[in-house]
Amino acid sequence: MDGFSEGAEIRPGVIVNNCSQVFLGKNVILRPNSILMATDNATIKIEDDVLVGPGVHMYVINHSFSDREVIIKDMRKQNLLF
Repeated sequence: MDGFSEGAEIRPGVIVNNCSQVFLGKNVILRPNSILMATDNATIKIEDDVLVGPGVHMYVINHSFSDREVIIKDMRKQNLLF
C-alpha cells in the first residue's frame, strides 16, 4: 500500500497529521471530524473497503519503557514512562 489509493475519500473536517505515514487502501472513506495522527516512527494503515465513521480518532505514538517488569499504569508514578 502506498499513500492514498484509488477511490479513497477524505471528507471535510478530517485532520490527517504526518500524511507521509498514513496509508489508505482502495475505497476507504474518512467521515467528518475524524483525526488520524501518525509519527515518523509509527504508521497508520487502513486496508481496502473501510468506512471510518464521523468523529473517530486514531493516534499512533511509540513509547519507550525503561523497565519491562513494572506494570504500565504504575510507570508514570515512578517516572519510567517517557
